[in-house]
Amino acid sequence: MKNRSSQEITICGKKSVDKLAKLHPERIRRLFFSAEAAPDYGEVCRYLAANRKIYRLVENAELEKITASIHHGGVAAVIDMPPFLEPGPLEISSWCQEQRRLLVLDNVANSHNLGAMVRTAAFLGIKDILISGLKEQDDSLITSACYRTAEGGMELSSLWRISNLPDFMDRFGFNPKSHQPETATSAKRGIGFIGADHHAKTDLIQLPNILSQYPESGLALAIIMGNEEIGIQPEVLNRCLITAKIKGSGKLESLNVAQAAAIFMHSLR
Repeated sequence: MKNRSSQEITICGKKSVDKLAKLHPERIRRLFFSAEAAPDYGEVCRYLAANRKIYRLVENAELEKITASIHHGGVAAVIDMPPFLEPGPLEISSWCQEQRRLLVLDNVANSHNLGAMVRTAAFLGIKDILISGLKEQDDSLITSACYRTAEGGMELSSLWRISNLPDFMDRFGFNPKSHQPETATSAKRGIGFIGADHHAKTDLIQLPNILSQYPESGLALAIIMGNEEIGIQPEVLNRCLITAKIKGSGKLESLNVAQAAAIFMHSLR
């Protein structure tokens, strides 16, 4: 649940709030918990008291009203809406030097799917998630349901906003045509974009062999997942270094985007 006038969001679910309390207690504005959950929040309550912030024991019925959900897990925290920043050359340079693995979402529209992908990314050690398709002030994907589904993964992730994904790919994408093996350790690289497309000719299982022809030095790898209904935009697909599909039995056309993202992310480990 969100309060748009003050740009606050109420998150609930024990794992989500516990991770928040452990890693970022300073982000909590107000904390509410049931009598059953109270023993688990003594430390964070002391922190909130020292910083003159509100915490309160409430009945489950009030927690349902605060969270607009029966799936509150006995606790709720009100926090500031996390900011969406667009990565610039410094971030890109750092990602490439560290050969980061990234997740890019092209017009993904469902907050539950976002939460599931954040959870998988955090589990696999992928920190940076780039979200394209959101207007500058549109935070419709960042919801209590997203936090709850992520099971604490939101506190382990950095979310970035991409205002124009094709332009971003043109600016920072790795161009194999300029690849010079003899200068692989010193040449400027970029991000190798891998598009998840169930119409692709390349099977995901072939990906390691394909990537082995490119230098690892200075190359970050980013998996792009598309919209739940229409997939990745053609202008984005056309700019990918590789497009690949998960080969199934053929009895169903595709997987849910969060399921497919989990398989793609695991393939880059």
